[in-house]
Amino acid sequence: MKRVHLLLGSLVAMFMLSANSAWAYYVKLTAEDGTVSWVEIKGVINGSDIEISTGGYNSAIDKNTKGAIDLNEVWSESGERGRHYRVTSIGNYAFYYCSGLTSINMPVTVTSIGNSAFEYCSGLTSITIPNGVTSIGPRAFFRCKSLTSIAIPNSVTSIEYGTFWGCSSLSSVDIPSSVTSIGERAFYSSGLTSIAIPNGVTSIENEAFSGCSYLTSLDIPSSVTSIGNSAFASCSGLTSVVIPSSVTSIGKRAFASCINLTSFFSNITDVFVTGDEAFDDCNKASLYVPNGKVDVYQSTADWNRFSKIEEKPGTFILSCNDKGTVRVNRSIQFTNSVSEVIVNDGQDHSFYFEPNDDCKLKQVLIDGKDVTRSVKYNELTAKMYKGSKMIVVFDKPGYDVNGDGTVDISDVVQLVNKILGQ
Repeated sequence: MKRVHLLLGSLVAMFMLSANSAWAYYVKLTAEDGTVSWVEIKGVINGSDIEISTGGYNSAIDKNTKGAIDLNEVWSESGERGRHYRVTSIGNYAFYYCSGLTSINMPVTVTSIGNSAFEYCSGLTSITIPNGVTSIGPRAFFRCKSLTSIAIPNSVTSIEYGTFWGCSSLSSVDIPSSVTSIGERAFYSSGLTSIAIPNGVTSIENEAFSGCSYLTSLDIPSSVTSIGNSAFASCSGLTSVVIPSSVTSIGKRAFASCINLTSFFSNITDVFVTGDEAFDDCNKASLYVPNGKVDVYQSTADWNRFSKIEEKPGTFILSCNDKGTVRVNRSIQFTNSVSEVIVNDGQDHSFYFEPNDDCKLKQVLIDGKDVTRSVKYNELTAKMYKGSKMIVVFDKPGYDVNGDGTVDISDVVQLVNKILGQ
């Protein structure tokens, strides 16, 4: 009996091992000259689904593979023969160090991208993340130095540790409004030139944007309460930063070595002590603070490192509804809000209007004057003055606001009144 039990135990162990081990299948590869071939790729099967993974620290394909991978085409035999498998997950280290890959066609069935999945894919120039992806692991695109742009789907809620660390060609990233946290070193030493952090992010973690020397435009929304250690350290391209009143903590060396910063606007009224050397080497910058707060800033570390502290210049009021977004001077972003914008009297400001997918720009009013006709390709340049008011209305084409069966100026007036709370 013992020999029978031993035999049965061995069979069960072998079955479990085979069920959880990665086996080789075949994926379609297109070379730069257009030649199509089939290469082995490892994965773990669950029925007709497959997770691209070895289950360990090795990549799922030969690291010397060159060309474009189509993950819609994974088969049990090469040449679209045998059984077809649906890729549902890109596992940990799936394409680790596959520097010869130029692009990866990822199917809509993928729901997760694992840790270091594309780490050191230095030849990868573009990738589209499907809308069904809910998680992207730490260091997923670490050192993908040829990656120029990427859109993160709105199903993702956090950008993890080191996700785009060292992506030196990555100049822009569209971060969806679903994201609530930006992790440590998420964009460390990347090539970002501008970033609009969505309203909903509450914390910017340590070194999240540190070393982004090409970053010239930064928008920190009013949802942010904490800025971590060295979060924007050595962002030498920044010339202006606006801190919302919602921020209650700024970490050590948060803006250190932003050597070209000339103006730093703080809307914080309940002034607190920042982390050590939060503004170290920001010698060129002037600090502009709320009215009546100059003395408290001058007596509070580390704010008193600024050599020039003054009350902030005048402001104008900008309001817009929830069917679009307004960008001011390419850095400050407003969506569904009534907000103050810092202004120097009589200076030109640039406005860019971004309607939601099914909407369009309806009307732009400045101090009661309709300037909609001056908007070209959703852009407007206008002089703004202290105390001015801008109202921006987005709406669906042909939308009858007041329900009288026609679309006319009365609909616009009603929308404007809604925005102003009247």
